Amino acid sequence: MSALLQVDSLRVDILTPMGMLHAVRGVDLALDAGETLCLVGESGCGKSLSALALMGLLPRAARRSAVHFSLAGEDLQRASEARMADLRGNRMAMIFQEPMTSLNPSWSIGNQLEEGWLRHRGGPRAAARARALHLLERVGITGAASRLGQYPHQLSGGLRQRVMIAMALMCAPALMIADEPTTALDVTVQAQILHLLKELQREFGMGLILITHDLGIVARVADRVAVMYAGEIVEQGPVAQLFRRPAHPYTRGLLECIPVPGRLAPGARLGTIPGVVSPPLGALAGCQFRNRCSQAEDICATHTFELRALGGGQQLRCRLEADQP
Repeated sequence: MSALLQVDSLRVDILTPMGMLHAVRGVDLALDAGETLCLVGESGCGKSLSALALMGLLPRAARRSAVHFSLAGEDLQRASEARMADLRGNRMAMIFQEPMTSLNPSWSIGNQLEEGWLRHRGGPRAAARARALHLLERVGITGAASRLGQYPHQLSGGLRQRVMIAMALMCAPALMIADEPTTALDVTVQAQILHLLKELQREFGMGLILITHDLGIVARVADRVAVMYAGEIVEQGPVAQLFRRPAHPYTRGLLECIPVPGRLAPGARLGTIPGVVSPPLGALAGCQFRNRCSQAEDICATHTFELRALGGGQQLRCRLEADQP
């Protein structure tokens, strides 16, 4: 059976005053129905731009290309903007990063939920209103009928995030992309939102791409993990294997930044990764992580490493072997 989503060599290039920014470079993604893939990495690594490229929502200055891009067997690489507009909110949907600003402040919650249904499914507004009411109740919003007439400023951050989830589910999409859906939410609400997403994924059979900085979230919800750095995937594989045996120095660095009860001695310092992500501008050569890597050698500045299989579905873009410390 073919994958729900298949993307080969996805690229996003943006012309800037400082030169060409290669924001996403040769990213390969595959996702099955009902599977959760987590994209992780620091800010500026290309995670959100990859998601926007999949949705066809890039800024005008950005240019997307790919060798292959398909959703449920349909070739989207050559799809017209009209066709992409038919798919967005219908077969593929996205929960955007900031619930406090992602809703239109001048439209009621009900109108914003109904819009996608009326655009893609048509029919009477009463059917759209009934679907909106059902989904607000399904995502755990009490007094759902009264919420339909409210405006975003009347809702808390947690409620707005639930409204965003309900909006994305209006047309029962096959693919859901959630871009840091727990940002700015307290820990209790975060746990509720993550549990809700997994529950709804099972109910609707969706493929889920979850973008996050939080490796604790990844450990709880992911089936597979792709670690991005400077626009590239540097390591990917099944979540249990990648956490148990991280191979790339960047992945190891991210995991060392997490306090683990029972493994970190009281008063011990957490691991850190020196420096910041360098923007992938202009002509690029070698490993982009080399300036922050304690294991870099001369070859890392000149050689371009490809993703290679390590076994068990794990892949690595590095000169190191998987068992090197």
